[in-house]
Amino acid sequence: MLAKWFLVAPALRHAACVLGAGLALLGVFAWLYLPLLVSADGSMGGDYALFLPNLLAGYFWYQENGALALPWFSPGACGGVPFFPDANVPWFSVPQLLTLVVPPSQAIRITLLGFAYAGFLGTYILLRQSFRCTPLAAFIAATLFMFNGFFVARMLVGHLTFHPFMLLPLFCACVLPSVAPRPAAKLLRITSAGLLLATMLQAGMVHGVPAVLISAAMLALVQALRGGPRFALLALPAATGLGALLAAGKLAALAAFVAVFPRDNYRLSGFASFAEELLVLARSLFIRVPDNPHSYLRNLAFMQEPHE
Repeated sequence: MLAKWFLVAPALRHAACVLGAGLALLGVFAWLYLPLLVSADGSMGGDYALFLPNLLAGYFWYQENGALALPWFSPGACGGVPFFPDANVPWFSVPQLLTLVVPPSQAIRITLLGFAYAGFLGTYILLRQSFRCTPLAAFIAATLFMFNGFFVARMLVGHLTFHPFMLLPLFCACVLPSVAPRPAAKLLRITSAGLLLATMLQAGMVHGVPAVLISAAMLALVQALRGGPRFALLALPAATGLGALLAAGKLAALAAFVAVFPRDNYRLSGFASFAEELLVLARSLFIRVPDNPHSYLRNLAFMQEPHE
């Protein structure tokens, strides 16, 4: 019966093909990058020296206090520091949840693969649903986004808080329907987008959320130029407000934490001229990052290396 239903349901066949192709690509992704995430000798990217202890501190907190008690403070680093208020502590996040049942290194592997697959599916849905692209065009775009260098590089070097970046296409798909949705669908879309945004904030990608919102706004303009609905004019600010409310505890604690450590003793560096900034930007994007980027900057307090 199930086989007969599968044969006569084109939408189901299409979905199964997309899901299967995504899994096949995920196998290639895992073959390429899992050996780089955790090497044969067990070493990982340098910045995991911060996040692995944080995941373990969260695990030990959960074992002693349960899931309903917030870990305001941890003695596990620097002789004791605020924990939940720290933007780099992803307490309410997928890798922390996984660490409760598997070792931290395994949790990071699963996070890498899971969010890469989410990025693939989200991009395919966005291109097919919001912009009515052909299946082939949507598949190519989804493949390119799955293998995008930003996500992979950040995860390999240890910038764990950027793992929700791969939810960006799904967030955009929620606020960019191809036709004006009905009231119930509007509420569902805004709620889903708000939950995705709150996931990004709670996971510590606070500094990446502005880029997410700008990207969504630009796609909304593209859709409007193509004659699409103006639902995003309502959905984008509503989802942003809902996401901020759902992450209000994290944001309030973070603001209180940062307020205790003013940065007025840190010199603000910059370029000598706007033309020089454009030159370095063009070289970095289309040729290569200069070997001596610090020579273009003024008022430096710390040396700037090419990767910075």
